[in-house]
Amino acid sequence: MQPEKPDKVKILKAFMRVIAALPYKHILGALFACWLVYFALFEYSKKPPTAKPEPTVDLSKIPPDVHGAAGPEPRINPWNGVPFCVDRYLKQVLNDYDSSEYLQASVPQKVWDKKVPYWEVNLRLRAKNLVGAYVVTVKTFHIQNEQVVQMID
Repeated sequence: MQPEKPDKVKILKAFMRVIAALPYKHILGALFACWLVYFALFEYSKKPPTAKPEPTVDLSKIPPDVHGAAGPEPRINPWNGVPFCVDRYLKQVLNDYDSSEYLQASVPQKVWDKKVPYWEVNLRLRAKNLVGAYVVTVKTFHIQNEQVVQMID
């Protein structure tokens, strides 16, 4: 036979009676403690939603001919709208990556250049040049299999 679980509402009411007996200067701390008890009893005990996490795909295990020579569409960073592979590439290429700012990025488009398919992304960014002055430029990136193959000015 299982022991009877205490009623959550009774526990919360008893806690409120203790708070009501406290001096006025301790009320804010007591209300915070009451909120913590409420959260622990009611909110935290709820079951988490049954949303399935996005499956992670190891791109090295996918044969290149499944998506063609261009590979799958590049994954986009939801924070700045730039493909992850372009961001990685710019970290390696730019003189001062921390000073760069993405102004506008296009949606990846599949293009053919000399019978070779690529994903093309146009990016407008502001970054420091070698002298240290900020310059706004538009770059075009050709992407295959989540890798930047070519950057065009």
